[in-house]
Amino acid sequence: MRHRRIAALAAVLAAIVLALACLHQLPTVSGSRRSPPPAVPVPAADQEAKSLLLPVDAYTLDTPQTALILSAEDRLTAACMARLHLRWPQLTRHPSPFTPNRLRYGPIEPQVAARYGYHELPDPDLSRREQQSAERDAGLSPRQRAAAYGTPHRPGCRSQAHTRLLAQVPDVPWDLLNQITTTSYGLARRSHAVTSAGRRWNTCMR
Repeated sequence: MRHRRIAALAAVLAAIVLALACLHQLPTVSGSRRSPPPAVPVPAADQEAKSLLLPVDAYTLDTPQTALILSAEDRLTAACMARLHLRWPQLTRHPSPFTPNRLRYGPIEPQVAARYGYHELPDPDLSRREQQSAERDAGLSPRQRAAAYGTPHRPGCRSQAHTRLLAQVPDVPWDLLNQITTTSYGLARRSHAVTSAGRRWNTCMR
């Protein structure tokens, strides 16, 4: 079991690192990127949302772990840039508390439903990361940008950092986690308790 858990965590790490790579593409020809929306604060999760836990949660990365990966990527990039006598500004990260299943079954907190209805909650951590990255990129010189993000003919320090982070990650079917999560969600929706609650809710809303 421990071996499977480590393998699954490593696989999720691979998915996270690859996804982060997509956030660090070369700037457009004009040299600028679209500014991300500012981080929007969201209400703190209540105890009911915090207590909604699933067995598969042990195989996912929480926000502090994601922040740790991003910091490791920054440190590796900075070391690579230093060898080229260039500076890479490292970002300070303060991840929000992690509530993995807060909206898995729709809004269950009155304060969230009152403010956002049945829309998806904004992700302040993602917005903050995108804003910080955009501000950092805006301050890079052309030489720094080429060294960090590479050129069509040579990979940059960010790409090398991704390669180092993935060096010890085994090749496992990381999509199994998503499959289990999706299947269990479907089973839950079809359970008698959920369908009964749904009928009561529909009756109440008429």
